[in-house]
Amino acid sequence: MSDDVSPQTGKTSRWAKASGLLRDLATPLTVAIVGLLASIYVNRQQSLEANQRAFAELVSQRESADTNLRVEMFKTVLEGFLRQGTGAVSDQILKLEILAYNFNESLDLGPLFQDVFRRVNASDPEDPNRRRLTEVASAVVFTGGIPDL
Repeated sequence: MSDDVSPQTGKTSRWAKASGLLRDLATPLTVAIVGLLASIYVNRQQSLEANQRAFAELVSQRESADTNLRVEMFKTVLEGFLRQGTGAVSDQILKLEILAYNFNESLDLGPLFQDVFRRVNASDPEDPNRRRLTEVASAVVFTGGIPDL
């Protein structure tokens, strides 16, 4: 006789029935748990990928906005600088500073510096703007356009 059958009554015990029921439910429960864990993992991965895409898009938009701002600033300053006979020498130096500190790597500013130097020397050799212009030129030449603040 097997252990599952009671010798006195000939019926299966409750433990044997529970054991059989657990055996029958083990595979579906295991599949359900593995499926749930896999679903959680996939959802977490998709969330991480979505966050990375959103971050990349925000960085791209920021860079685009920065580029557009630089383009507009460049156009405005350069157009104002190149208009002949407009503005005082100090205004010209200010515009040259803006160009030098922002666009030195992509623009040869030598001719603009020479033109402003000629205007400073022509107006007054002792002009205080001369020192300012020399400092800007030194910053561009020796530090790559980064001013010492």
